Amino acid sequence: MRHILLFLVIANTALASDAIHKDKTIIGKWEVNNPRRVPRIVFFHPNHTWGVTKFDPDKPEEINGRRWRIEGDKLILSYPSRVNGRDSLETHAYKIVSFYRDKFATDVFTYKRIK
Repeated sequence: MRHILLFLVIANTALASDAIHKDKTIIGKWEVNNPRRVPRIVFFHPNHTWGVTKFDPDKPEEINGRRWRIEGDKLILSYPSRVNGRDSLETHAYKIVSFYRDKFATDVFTYKRIK
């Protein structure tokens, strides 16, 4: 029984450290691709805000209340939305299916680091 408990504690610690690693690795500038949208550039900031812009260098990054966080194998994004003529923030969780330093993918989007 002690061995099972010890295994669970070690596994839980490993998952927590993996999330911390992703939190730090995700900071930066990424090209985002989704088959249903035009590619765009996303910036993940250390203060857990994120911004988006198209490939036009003259357009500023839009943050507008956007927030991000990683919980386990989920990337959780909050972003502005307009529903029935009212502005609000929507939050969606996307399952991270692969995660590397320069590329990661969720169940919907593929992100490629821009240097």
